[in-house]
Amino acid sequence: MAGLDVLDEIEDGDHSPLVEAAGIAQALNISTLLLMLAQSVLLNLTADNVVSERIVLFAKTLADAGVEATGGQHRDLAAESNTTISYDDALQTARLKAGVLVACACKLGALVATDDPELLALYYDWGIHYGTAAQLSNDLHDVDDQEGKSDIARQKGTLPLLYERASNPTEMMSDPRQSGALHFTWVVLEIERQRCAEIADRLADHGQAADNLRTLLGSI
Repeated sequence: MAGLDVLDEIEDGDHSPLVEAAGIAQALNISTLLLMLAQSVLLNLTADNVVSERIVLFAKTLADAGVEATGGQHRDLAAESNTTISYDDALQTARLKAGVLVACACKLGALVATDDPELLALYYDWGIHYGTAAQLSNDLHDVDDQEGKSDIARQKGTLPLLYERASNPTEMMSDPRQSGALHFTWVVLEIERQRCAEIADRLADHGQAADNLRTLLGSI
């Protein structure tokens, strides 16, 4: 996730302490290293006596998530200045570029302890909704941090900016802080948080320790 965050900053042209300190070339090389390191960590689980068949499952889970997340990033980049993007499109992009990554982390953690498909699905779904809520929170922050972020200038297809453009179709560079865009996005974010809470309750019904998951919801 750290490696993909670096790529995201470079692709979006956002403020990046790493790029400022090392330059784009070294930042890209570092992000590549982090992506390779993530795979290496999983493949080296043989040192912890994890059987090879299990390691293949771990590696495939990570690779599949990477494919989906980069697809979500492509959707995000392609949506710039596209006035036909719907709210559902924007929410699906958030799910793919952020939700899938958190879901992957949750599933990998669960795979350490269980093969139960129902439990694995619940942890994955919790991660999807948590990651989506975190992305929506990030989109809200980007609207307020107009100096460090490029969302407004690039007319990104994020949920608050889509709502703002629909509310003010004649103003290409109006301020979403002056419309209901922030409130609308916060409501959608809260729905994602509520789904996380419901899944945590279902995990608790299965005997899982869900308190930490509930605590994490307070961090968004």
